[in-house]
Amino acid sequence: MAYVHIPEADSALGSFGCGPGCGCRGCRKTARNNTSGIGERYEREEAEAPPATPLVRVRPVAPILSGWGRFGEALPRLRGPLTGRLQLRMPAFATITGFAPGGASLRASQLESIRRAAEFIAHSWMGAAPVTSVRLTAYIDARESKPDSGQMRAIAVRDALLGALDAVRPGLATRLRWIIEDRGLSDAAKVEIYLWVGPTPMPVPPVVRVPSPAEAARRIAPTEPETAAQRIERILRTLPPSPQQRSFGEMFWKKIDESLNSTMSRIGVPPSLRGPIRNASHAALERGAENLLTTALDQTDLGNEAKDAIRAAVRAAAKTPIR
Repeated sequence: MAYVHIPEADSALGSFGCGPGCGCRGCRKTARNNTSGIGERYEREEAEAPPATPLVRVRPVAPILSGWGRFGEALPRLRGPLTGRLQLRMPAFATITGFAPGGASLRASQLESIRRAAEFIAHSWMGAAPVTSVRLTAYIDARESKPDSGQMRAIAVRDALLGALDAVRPGLATRLRWIIEDRGLSDAAKVEIYLWVGPTPMPVPPVVRVPSPAEAARRIAPTEPETAAQRIERILRTLPPSPQQRSFGEMFWKKIDESLNSTMSRIGVPPSLRGPIRNASHAALERGAENLLTTALDQTDLGNEAKDAIRAAVRAAAKTPIR
């Protein structure tokens, strides 16, 4: 900044003042006296740097999201709601691969990865950010045909992790939340291990299981026809709730089963059908509906005389007093 001299011709006062265009009381009085300004005014020099911007101290933002990524790398700490997109991007601590098609056995290399995860969990409890939740997410590949392959692998990894934790720090596993998921088809058969830090439960995206092509084909076209015993069991599984269901004691059911076993042995009922027929007889007696037993017997190839003999045996046993 510098003072710039204004010649006398430009100033009637030849003295100091505020400068051209000022509206203060003194300058307004000068203007009324027909004067044109002051002798000098304050202007910025070209080489002079502008005043520095004042430093502003930014207050730290308190995080509401906590968690651990791969090999202990902290997740981004963000404010705001936990969106599904954020949850899906959470990195897995470890990914267990190398499963045989349809199998859930763990190899030495897989057990080593699980052991490292157990050591990390145990070590975290020595600091200020202990792992509180473990999420095991299983996937199958396109070759899988068993619908429970992923679930079996997740359980196998969980059991191995429980054993490794117990070896490192006994009792710690009971203080953790355990989540098992089967999410179906992926690029490889694997189990991902996610670790979560904090008192709140781990955010889990909605589980949408995608079947493998082999699973889908198996559902459309069963490989084997349904047997008579399977048809009876299916009928019993899909029974609607009964408005009235009776309960009987152990002696009652013993009497029913003895009579049924004797009758079915005498008329030559195949052993594979005897269990389902007993189950159907129990369900019919509990519901008070003999037609349920008739429906079950109609699923078999037994003749009418054999069916009548079974129904008669159930009626007689139900009416016989138990001493």
